[in-house]
Amino acid sequence: MVERLDLRSPELSRRMNRLLSNFGRRYLKEKLARLGELYGI
Repeated sequence: MVERLDLRSPELSRRMNRLLSNFGRRYLKEKLARLGELYGI
C-alpha cells in the first residue's frame, strides 16, 4: 500500500519530487512500524 503513494507535484523539479517521494515513503513505513509495535497491528 505504501508503495502506491504518489507524493509528486508537477510544479516541483524532478529532484525535489524524488526527495519528497523517498522521504514520504520512509516516514510512512516507520510510522506504520511504530503503530504495529504499539497496537500489535
